[in-house]
Amino acid sequence: MLEACDDRREKKRRRKIGPHELTEYRTANRKTRNALNEAKNKWIMRQSNEIEENLSRNNTKKAYEVVKKLCGAQKDEIKKKQTGIIEDKDGNLLTKSDDILKRWKDYCEELFNYDIQKNNQVLEEEKVEEQQEEEEILLSEVQCAIKELKKNKTPGADNISAELIQNGGEATEHIIHKLCNKILRTKQWPSQWTESMLITIAKKQTVENAQTTELLA
Repeated sequence: MLEACDDRREKKRRRKIGPHELTEYRTANRKTRNALNEAKNKWIMRQSNEIEENLSRNNTKKAYEVVKKLCGAQKDEIKKKQTGIIEDKDGNLLTKSDDILKRWKDYCEELFNYDIQKNNQVLEEEKVEEQQEEEEILLSEVQCAIKELKKNKTPGADNISAELIQNGGEATEHIIHKLCNKILRTKQWPSQWTESMLITIAKKQTVENAQTTELLA
């Protein structure tokens, strides 16, 4: 592949000599691009297989590390990177980042937005309960919940892991206890707690279709 790149570079210097040299450069450029795309797709396939193997072994920590490496999540330009190749409602492959993000937005809206038939009896019972004095959450309950947090799990958007909370000591326990009771009294959740992180992992079939499409292009 490196030799092909060197050959293309040499032919690029000579492409303005005449039509024959220009044709040679275009041929070399096309072959080099196809070789680079094929190598890239093979690398992506290996990473995807590694993710699947780690998930099958319930090793989510290692799987997430590979996902970060695959998506370039450690870079500041993650928003500029492509989120992966997916299909639209009609089965057509989407390759542009804007189209992919819009498709994910539409998919999530369809998945989580649905009509809920209200139950007046339940609503009336909630009104009665709100009028009654609510008991505060006990510190022991918060401490028990912190101890039961599962380790080696991917942190959320705040990048705070379960291990960090568990090793925070009494100060952290009292802060969380105070926050939970404030939420109980005000009925208002912190905006960060209502956010979720969606990590997309391409299926093997989709990756193969994308590879075929790029080669044909």
